[in-house]
Amino acid sequence: MNLLCKSCGEEIEPGWDTCPNCLAPIIIVNTCPTCGRELKESWKICPTCKTSTGSTVTKNNTPTNGITNGTANNSHSHDALASAQAMNYVELSIGDKIADRYIINKKIGQGGFGRVYQVYDQLTDKTMAIKTLPYITKESINNILLEFESRDRLNNTEHIIKAYQPQLTMYRGQNIIIYPMEIADKSMREWLLETKSKLDERLEEGIEIFKQACLGVEAIHETGLIHLDLKPENILLTSNKNSKDPLNRWIVKISDFGLARGLGLENLEMLQDGIGTPAYMAPEQILAARWKDVGKEADIYSLGMILYELIDGDLPYSGSSKSIKEKKLNPQIQITPLQHKKDVAHIAMKCLERDKTRRIKNISDIIYSIDEKRRAEEELKKKRKQALDLFDEAKKLSELKKFAEAKNLLKQAEEMDPANKEIIKWRISIEDFERIKKMDEERAQRGEMILVKGGKFKMGSNEYADERPIHIVELNNFYIDKYLVTVKQYKNFCKATRRALPLAPRWGWFEDHPVVNVSWEDANAYAKWVGKRLPTEAEWEYAARGGEKSHGFIYSGSKNIDEVAWYYNNSNSQTNPVGMKQPNELDIHDMSGNVREWCNDWYSHYTNQAEKNPAGPAAGEHKLLRGGSWNLNEFGCRVTVRSSYNHEDFDDYIGFRCVQDV
Repeated sequence: MNLLCKSCGEEIEPGWDTCPNCLAPIIIVNTCPTCGRELKESWKICPTCKTSTGSTVTKNNTPTNGITNGTANNSHSHDALASAQAMNYVELSIGDKIADRYIINKKIGQGGFGRVYQVYDQLTDKTMAIKTLPYITKESINNILLEFESRDRLNNTEHIIKAYQPQLTMYRGQNIIIYPMEIADKSMREWLLETKSKLDERLEEGIEIFKQACLGVEAIHETGLIHLDLKPENILLTSNKNSKDPLNRWIVKISDFGLARGLGLENLEMLQDGIGTPAYMAPEQILAARWKDVGKEADIYSLGMILYELIDGDLPYSGSSKSIKEKKLNPQIQITPLQHKKDVAHIAMKCLERDKTRRIKNISDIIYSIDEKRRAEEELKKKRKQALDLFDEAKKLSELKKFAEAKNLLKQAEEMDPANKEIIKWRISIEDFERIKKMDEERAQRGEMILVKGGKFKMGSNEYADERPIHIVELNNFYIDKYLVTVKQYKNFCKATRRALPLAPRWGWFEDHPVVNVSWEDANAYAKWVGKRLPTEAEWEYAARGGEKSHGFIYSGSKNIDEVAWYYNNSNSQTNPVGMKQPNELDIHDMSGNVREWCNDWYSHYTNQAEKNPAGPAAGEHKLLRGGSWNLNEFGCRVTVRSSYNHEDFDDYIGFRCVQDV
């Protein structure tokens, strides 16, 4: 009579106190050799089948804590057993070196597919794990390598244990396959044992562990693979050092999938005879003779069993591997429903349906059912899809110039997906268009000009030699353009006069931007065409200061340059739409930034003599430029700054506005 682990079905030798495969503590459990029922030590016959108990196992020759007795010929039979016995499992000795790089530290587990050791990798100076697999045939190593190639797609997935290239190596005269992989702090089995006395307290953290495990299995399924041996031993936990949330102190990763196929066992009847773990194995795994007859539903069943154990503390079936399988296949024996934690218990029960077609269909459905956060994410995804549909409709309406309708749809879309920058950008663009359209209407109504009432003012400053001396200037009333001359306005002029457009700036032409790359000659020609003229330097500075309404600001309209000007720090190294910044005291825009502006005067130095309506010298070498521009710093944008330029030259930071006599 063999001794089998109650948790995982591993054969156990007398005297062991812990299962080496699943690390479960061992308890004494006697079972009937005929029907498999657990027996009390004092019973003389089995109350179910009336079989005499004969000599029962005693404490002196049996394991302790987590083990059941079962018959070996029921657990492994037929050709599959012979194949399993033919596997040359090799035990590695502590301190030995294998593959010329791995020093064996300790054995940390074993199962149907091989043994697992903690090792020190001399090459990488890291502690890792290696699984040793039996060498069956020459083809088996090729199968393992092919399986690794499929599995390698998951190596950068968060919830999958990272594995490295398997290799065939020699150990003490025997060929074995070693499979290096990253090492974890503990398994879910160890966590379950540590927390078994606190079922209610552990559930919330356990659910977080379970959900992460589901994400790992979902990643496996998305690549077309199936695990087929899910159990707490294969769910590994690594400390999450970056999380302060006690519920998220573990990063959970899935290990040990695909190895049975790699070993070349897929054509054997080993599914029904014990490859996989009986306690967590789906009924169809027991019945199927071929791997292709088992699908992802088997993994969903195993997850349901893990969730059941997490909630209840025990599995619904007990006994030997044979009796567990018989119970799973017997339609008269139903899983005992979970009596508490009904909010998640029904999910476990739905995964454990005997008929695989009635189980939860996908891992994502398990997570969706169990995770409020996931439900919120799904709802957000749905809203984002609706927002994109509205966005597409709004773009179509924009093309038809139905801007009001488009804006309403964009506002709805923005409410559904406030993080979508493209939707926000389109909405702002339409609002800008409406604002510019309204601005154009205002310009048409008001003649686009501002009346500047004449008066006396102090012209110049003591900041720079070119601005000295401060002197008194008196001016008559005049009109000045509220905005800089735009690309659209200048295009109309070129079209009407058959004049060539200026060279486009590197950012291209935008109709609501100030026109640039115009010489003084070009600006003067435009001014005459519209029945206006270029401003004198004195008129320009008086208007920029705010005329008789001046508050004495250093910039035109403010002491804060960002309020009134496009300049080096905020222009994105190009012109910007006119009228976007705050106007000055006279409601004139962009006199301290965006572009420098041609004046009518030839350049000359100031004198300290008072002047009335000065127009500058009759001739000179350069024409005056005033105002700031997109490429100047704060100092260059003051209302008193002067510069000059050849009247036939142009640049992408030079534009103009016009004035008109009253």
